[in-house]
Amino acid sequence: MMAAAHDTRRQSFVLSYRNASRIGAVVLLLLGWRALTALVGAAVLPGPVETVGVATEGIIVEGWMLANFVNTLAALLGSFLVAVGVGGVIGIVLGSRESLRAVFEPFLLNTYAVPKIILFPVFLFIFQFGIDQKIAFGAFHGTFPMAIILMNAVREIPDIHRDVARSLQLSRWQNVRYVVLPSVLAPLIVGLRFAFNLSFLGVILSELFAARSGLGLILQNALGSVNRPYIMGVTFVIVVIALLVNFVFYGVQRYLEFNWGISVDEGGM
Repeated sequence: MMAAAHDTRRQSFVLSYRNASRIGAVVLLLLGWRALTALVGAAVLPGPVETVGVATEGIIVEGWMLANFVNTLAALLGSFLVAVGVGGVIGIVLGSRESLRAVFEPFLLNTYAVPKIILFPVFLFIFQFGIDQKIAFGAFHGTFPMAIILMNAVREIPDIHRDVARSLQLSRWQNVRYVVLPSVLAPLIVGLRFAFNLSFLGVILSELFAARSGLGLILQNALGSVNRPYIMGVTFVIVVIALLVNFVFYGVQRYLEFNWGISVDEGGM
């Protein structure tokens, strides 16, 4: 019991140290940003206070950003759900079937390595302008990490677990529910995080290149008119969305590590 208590205190200390370091890094970043603004001038680089003011004005006070903000979130949610569903099925199937994995894994990995922005005209031709195009392009980005991480995780499930499932004559759904998912829980969280990040990237890229609404469209218009406060304000909102969701995923990872003893391996992603 004393050893367990010692380990708990040690884990708490390590977590507190990490959190303090992260807060310190954020403070240093903000101070560096403010110092750079003072050096080059707020007209060239708006400072943190000015940027937060523009973002607040755009979403809450005047609302000129609100409709596009909601549109981007809707496209992001749709693309993330599609990426998780499609990528999850692909990962589980390829991870479970050696014959299929031997055929399709090279195509999956090589396609993932291709810069996906070069395929954007294809999505534009198929889906035209609108939220469907953004969802499809975002999901195309997010599907690959989800599929690759789950494929590797399912492949590493111990054979004894599969043997027990066969001896109990579990159905395919029961095998996924009671054997596969519990075994890949930690990699699944990592896959969800990467799927979100790349889906978000795909949505913003599609809005920057061709869209009728969204934060990327506002950012593109601000870049065209060299409206620096709007550029910083919209960029700040995009960064905050990404950070908040990633903090949630990291929180789940830390919970699994400290409370369930599950080590979260990011699989080299």
